[in-house]
Amino acid sequence: MTDYLDYQILFFQWLRHKGEVSYDSVRLNLKSAFPFMTYSSERLFNVFFPLVRLGLVDFVGDGCYSITPCHVVYFEAKQIAVVVNTPVSIKESIIQLGTYISTDAFGVQRIKISKKEIELFCLENNILLSCPNANNILKGFPTIESMVFDFEKCYLPSQGVVLDVFSHTTTECINRQVGIFKEDQDFQKVYVRTNKIDFLIPASTFNPEGRCIADTYIATLDSRRSVVEYCKAKKELSIADVNFPVLLDRALRLPSLYLEQGVFSRGDRIIYSNITVAVAKETYRILGIKKEKK
Repeated sequence: MTDYLDYQILFFQWLRHKGEVSYDSVRLNLKSAFPFMTYSSERLFNVFFPLVRLGLVDFVGDGCYSITPCHVVYFEAKQIAVVVNTPVSIKESIIQLGTYISTDAFGVQRIKISKKEIELFCLENNILLSCPNANNILKGFPTIESMVFDFEKCYLPSQGVVLDVFSHTTTECINRQVGIFKEDQDFQKVYVRTNKIDFLIPASTFNPEGRCIADTYIATLDSRRSVVEYCKAKKELSIADVNFPVLLDRALRLPSLYLEQGVFSRGDRIIYSNITVAVAKETYRILGIKKEKK
């Protein structure tokens, strides 16, 4: 299994230097920097999009991405501040405010500090400070199905190519088949095919979450694999390794963001730590899956 961390760090450094870049520029520069990766999808999903999921890079509209402005996420119960994309000018001074915990590979700092101290520091340095609650954030999410059914409706022929959301492979189909659909291998437009209606997935330059939403929706309809599992005893939420929506992924990372390894891989699944029953319940609701009793 390839470890993409070094490639992610290298590309993150390039993005910090460039500032705002177009999606097309991202694709071209990924190809230039990592020509040994055969497919564009490998470069995008293993090098670039993890930076977006981690909150280091944001979609800023008009098909462009930019480094996320410096911000602090504060965990009052733990008295831990997580500082993302810290400017060089204040890296040392913010550490000296409290008790240093760690700095990860992307420069994200974790320090133990009182709420009063971090509030004053953020105010003086014009840095955004938040104390987010994952459950409250998730309550505002519509269901995956409702988002798909808001896509543009269309009609497609029976023949085409179906993309497997788990294996990320393609197969030819001659009968109507539920899934992610293209008219042929080279066709640029991608569709969601349901039992009754076809939907056009929005272009990534317009809606970067469109494909993630579509893939996840199709995964929830597939009986081969459980998309979501929750272990109350361990407070772990397990998600199948699918192209999961970025905003939902970010919300699920929040409860364990104060830990450097709060989200990790276990086999072919992604594990989110410190997940409460309430957060798990909202996740099941969003995915439209009946919660299993465990």
